[in-house]
Amino acid sequence: MDGTSIMLFPEGTRSTDNQIGFFRRGAFQLALSAGVPVLPILIDGTGGVLPKHGLIFGGFHNIAIRVLDPVLPGAFGTEDCDQLAARFQMMMTDALKELRKEKSK
Repeated sequence: MDGTSIMLFPEGTRSTDNQIGFFRRGAFQLALSAGVPVLPILIDGTGGVLPKHGLIFGGFHNIAIRVLDPVLPGAFGTEDCDQLAARFQMMMTDALKELRKEKSK
């Protein structure tokens, strides 16, 4: 790679229930093929601004963003894209629960 960063949303769509959905394999297939790290980023609270079928302006929205530690290719522990997607989905779901716990304090 030439140092270009790519941002992908592994769910491929916005959530209707504010929960993390099924992760598709494409982002992880790309990371494995290129041998590059994945930088997981959580974005919580945008459902009120960017609902699945619209856009809402105005009002106050409590949005939180958390950048997690990069996961290097050697730490993936698998060459299977589906397994990798499932592991990241689980990790991100756990991190979202923790983020929401912190926000509610």
